[in-house]
Amino acid sequence: MATSSSDNTLLALLLALKTLKTPLTETERAKLYEVGEQLELDPDDWEFIREGLIAIISDNPSLNENFQDILTHLNTLDGNQERQLLPTGRELAQVNPIDNSIERRGYDEGEPEFESLEILNTSQKVAQKVLKGSNPVVAARELNWLERIIKTFLPPAE
Repeated sequence: MATSSSDNTLLALLLALKTLKTPLTETERAKLYEVGEQLELDPDDWEFIREGLIAIISDNPSLNENFQDILTHLNTLDGNQERQLLPTGRELAQVNPIDNSIERRGYDEGEPEFESLEILNTSQKVAQKVLKGSNPVVAARELNWLERIIKTFLPPAE
């Protein structure tokens, strides 16, 4: 089953940060840090977190343009393609070297009628680390997982 638009928000943000041409301001980095904190402290309050995140993204025209283009493209992927968006264990170790296990919630291998939340959960864990770093753009650029997604699933940049 395809993930909803909100499930792709964090992944689109990470990809938009990776491809961002202009640096973030100190204020933008501080606001993204707060989002990382919220994701860590209360990931179940996703709709509230998402609203604040969209406001931050919308205030930066370059980031917003990247984000909207990527989100639109991610929302067109089918379920089989979405499974390929998940990072491998080695790719996760890049962000989380001590414990590269991801808590899997909302997915039961034997029950295909349930929507998988693996992409959202994985993106939340990675986003926490990236957004809480001193420079989210640099952190996102270092993620091989995102580079693989860009090369495989996104149209070439103009």
